[in-house]
Amino acid sequence: MIPLVLTVPGCEAWTERLRPRLEGQAGRALVRQFPDGEVYVRLDDDVAGRDVVLVGGLDQPDRKVMPLLFLAATARELGARSIGLVAPYLAYMRQDHRFHPGEGIT
Repeated sequence: MIPLVLTVPGCEAWTERLRPRLEGQAGRALVRQFPDGEVYVRLDDDVAGRDVVLVGGLDQPDRKVMPLLFLAATARELGARSIGLVAPYLAYMRQDHRFHPGEGIT
């Protein structure tokens, strides 16, 4: 079955370059913010039984992680067979161990 490829906002160009290589179908999702900054997502395609690929860089992670998590959770709740992530940038990888006492590991 052809995977459904969804874009996390800000990664539209990456998605358009990657989607043909995945031989995937462009998915439609609405991601917006309420006035207080909370995230709203809606999947406009039927994902039941389908493989879903989310494309989203995680630069500026404090702004981009919540939409990504909500898209993945919604796809899972709506019956996606599998959910994958293509992330051209992974955040917090530079602090994967302690360099000095008292530092947090992310």
